[in-house]
Amino acid sequence: MIFYVSDNDDFSLYRYDLSSQEEKKLVDEEVHYIHIIEDELFFAHMLGPNAIAWNRMLFDGQLQEKIQ
Repeated sequence: MIFYVSDNDDFSLYRYDLSSQEEKKLVDEEVHYIHIIEDELFFAHMLGPNAIAWNRMLFDGQLQEKIQ
């Protein structure tokens, strides 16, 4: 799987499955700082110039939760 932010779609988060060649939009908001730790995806939303909201989700896009 490849996770990426699309600058053509307001920096939304996408997943591309190399096996099935399917693309799926995971987050319909501006996403920054993508990190993968074990089987979870961590990313940030910028709330302001000095404010970051961290989130995590499973690779399939389910169980998204704010962690900070």
